[in-house]
Amino acid sequence: MTAATGHATTAAAGREPPSAQRLGSAVLLQGPAVADVAHLVEVGLRARQARDGIAPTTRQLAVLRELRGARDDLAPSRTASRPRHRDAADGSGLARLALCPDELSTHAAAALLGVGVRQVQRLAPRLGARRQPSGALLYDRAAVLSEAATRRAPTEPSRPTERTGE
Repeated sequence: MTAATGHATTAAAGREPPSAQRLGSAVLLQGPAVADVAHLVEVGLRARQARDGIAPTTRQLAVLRELRGARDDLAPSRTASRPRHRDAADGSGLARLALCPDELSTHAAAALLGVGVRQVQRLAPRLGARRQPSGALLYDRAAVLSEAATRRAPTEPSRPTERTGE
């Protein structure tokens, strides 16, 4: 630290770079600021969906994925197990958010199909489900919508049979 300014210094640049910098219309995040912003975005998306029922957009999910990747690159040894524990501890958190617009939770798939959760779990192989590390199943949206259309498709009305011999 310099006595005059109270700022930390580095030998190369004279002082430590700021954790956030604005570069025109872009923002550069470094160090702990990446984890802070990733957390704020996660909490904001979760709260918005819980409060207003508004699912995150594809662009917002892409930003969140990039922030998470940058956060995990900072300290892979410290963050390797954190996401698993956070998702498992909070069943109403991001595990229930549609992290990918092409995937649905078991409850969302059940609602679309008009069946129970257990029935959707039985249909998992046919619906293109994949299991997350937390044990939760995510279903392919296109397969669920196709199954829903099949279930709702009108069948040909049966014709009354003519009785003969009476």
